[in-house]
Amino acid sequence: MSVKVIVSDLDGTLLQDDHVSISEENMTALKKASERGVHIGIATGRNRSLASKVIDMLPFIRFVVCSNGAYVYDVEKDTVEVHGIDYNVWLPIYEFMMKHQCLCEVYYNGKAYVESRIVEDFRDPDLHFDFVAMIKRHSEVVEDPAMILKGKAIEKINVLKVPVEARAEVEAFVSSTFGIAVTSSIPGNLEITRGDVNKGVALARLCEEYGVDRSEVMAFGDSGNDKEMLEWAGLSYAMENATDVIRAAAANITKSNADHGVAAAVNAHMIA
Repeated sequence: MSVKVIVSDLDGTLLQDDHVSISEENMTALKKASERGVHIGIATGRNRSLASKVIDMLPFIRFVVCSNGAYVYDVEKDTVEVHGIDYNVWLPIYEFMMKHQCLCEVYYNGKAYVESRIVEDFRDPDLHFDFVAMIKRHSEVVEDPAMILKGKAIEKINVLKVPVEARAEVEAFVSSTFGIAVTSSIPGNLEITRGDVNKGVALARLCEEYGVDRSEVMAFGDSGNDKEMLEWAGLSYAMENATDVIRAAAANITKSNADHGVAAAVNAHMIA
């Protein structure tokens, strides 16, 4: 079957190593596919606000899966679907994280809510400074996210950093909490969503709505939060820079994000 949907992760996949820019090669390949009638989508762990610059750079995209599938935006229909974690489930997790000095964001309504002290102190040598600056710009800085969002179901708890000495205890606590899913997209982070939420579930739901079979879907990813999406898509690609788990989950390997691996695979398929 021909490809009718192309969906790509952002960080480590479609974006360059600065986590901000899209190469001309990737942009051109996706635009050509769109002009041939292919639905183009992105699937990311980011919230909609943090993904907004990328959305603006890709005016031809059809859908955006944010917060690992908890927030799904159909661009053409201008509709949003949210699958959140109930307040009484996420609050104890958040409080446990803060007790153990984790750097946490709470995603709600397409935005990240974060304590003011965390934004001021956040530095990460593993992330490009432009990306860290962008995270800060797109954060709703408040004194206490748990108070601001009292009673609200949220999209995701994004744990930017866990202190090394607390890692085992934090992971054990999260793993023992019923009804949630835990994954990761960059070194050192944890991403907590509702248990039935992931990129693969969101993509399957969208494709059913579009009348597209999984065999007609091309998907790209590099890290843990891409696993279910790559396992579901009929034509899946792990980036050369992907983790071993993701390389095993995908049917194919393409070039790294730095070498425009999305464009390489899309162009090869269109030529074939």
